[in-house]
Amino acid sequence: MKKHILTAVLMPAVFSLFSILPAAAASLSELRAKATERGVVLPKGTFVEGVMTGDCMSANMAANIQTAWNKMDLRMPYLTNYIQNEDGSLGMRVCFKDIYDNRVPRFARVRIDLSGCELVKQASPECYTVFGVEAEDVQVLSQGEKPSKLRHIGQLKAEDIFTYVTLEQVEFLSKEGSYTNVREFYVQSTWLNAFKKPKNSDWFDESGLYVKDDEGEALFLPVNTVCTWRRTGNRQPAGVGRVSGIVVADELLRCGNPGPVQLRIAGPQDVDIPVEPASCYETIAEWNWDRNYYYALKCRSGERQWLEGQRIDAEEVAADEGEGWLSLTFPCKMGLEKDYNTRCPQDGLTPGEGNRECAAIVWDTRVSQWADSKAAILVQTTTAGISGKGLTVDFTWLAGKGTVETSAGFPEMWQLAWSVNGKSFMPAGNPFYLRPLAWEKGGPVTATAAVGYTENSVLLPAFLLGQKRVYFRIFPVPSKGLSPEAELNLRLGKVCVKVLK
Repeated sequence: MKKHILTAVLMPAVFSLFSILPAAAASLSELRAKATERGVVLPKGTFVEGVMTGDCMSANMAANIQTAWNKMDLRMPYLTNYIQNEDGSLGMRVCFKDIYDNRVPRFARVRIDLSGCELVKQASPECYTVFGVEAEDVQVLSQGEKPSKLRHIGQLKAEDIFTYVTLEQVEFLSKEGSYTNVREFYVQSTWLNAFKKPKNSDWFDESGLYVKDDEGEALFLPVNTVCTWRRTGNRQPAGVGRVSGIVVADELLRCGNPGPVQLRIAGPQDVDIPVEPASCYETIAEWNWDRNYYYALKCRSGERQWLEGQRIDAEEVAADEGEGWLSLTFPCKMGLEKDYNTRCPQDGLTPGEGNRECAAIVWDTRVSQWADSKAAILVQTTTAGISGKGLTVDFTWLAGKGTVETSAGFPEMWQLAWSVNGKSFMPAGNPFYLRPLAWEKGGPVTATAAVGYTENSVLLPAFLLGQKRVYFRIFPVPSKGLSPEAELNLRLGKVCVKVLK
């Protein structure tokens, strides 16, 4: 057991008393200066003071650890808390020795004895974690208020990691889903999915969703699937408001392209967004088969209806809303299949029950067909007469059929480019990942296999507004290790072109 270090000053004997002063606390910047990537053990007499911003009762304070392809360690959220200085300019993650040590009230001002704890630096992005804190090391000095640190997504920087931030003017990228649009077979068992979940299938956990702000920037909100608030049967907030949480830097491979930092919320109490619909964006064109109960596609040749699992020759597909066409640039087969996500909980279904089946478009191709430099998903629409601050292209997608055979050998890194003439294309945004669907049988599952469709949002210049025609290509970045004869069952759950007002 570590003991608090006190500095005793002996007063003149005539007074026969001691004056005991507490050891000075180190600032977070001083502690950060001592850290290394290999870790350092802090000496006796090391103290820190600040505000604890984590919720010790939340199952969403950190990413759970995958210990094997079919095993999870679910303790990390309960071992994890966060401390920041008074002005919220710097923060540090605190990993307790045991889950029962982490019992500090949220937003309490504390003094922590770090004697003998290990301090570790993560280099990219730069952030700091202290390991080994016990309950008796923490002294609660006072109970504080919720920190007020307002940011837009584009203002976040490395110094904000492990601090509590409130994002302004944000909305959910997908408003018709839940906090975790996943295939429930693969994620942690709770009463939410007990209705049909196979035994011993708690294999994966990484999930979440994006918020976008009024400047066109997007940020990922990780949500652990053991959280029972993730799908309650209530409508997801559809308006514009604020979201508060702790900026983290997790490597969430299964979530596609969540970026270098994310925002971890403790639960719906951190979401201050109205339920009633409102948006900083207007839809120009949308392809969304979630509202299509009859597995029908509006094609150039007319509306095509068929049952699930059937295929036709691929052709251009008309937008469900607005004006536009969606297609591949080479011949293949296409169809509609059930969406693997548990979307639309606001359809009147109660928690613990299944959600209504949705649909996604599927193109059956071979990897070799994507080797051509012109091979791409092609989206075309018009922005004539439309003004605003910019455009975004949002989409959800997935690869494979949930089998070992369709989970590898295809291009993982992709890019979006734009054009106003359909010939000369300019790349936009950062490359993003296409992930395979996880599977239940056939051996170990790759660390990048997704438990649902992953989301993407690409911000485009205002120059593309007011154009008679605009074109967007989503195409693979050339890479090694491809299997030309491998299948690439490419699935799009939703595509939406929006103007930022």
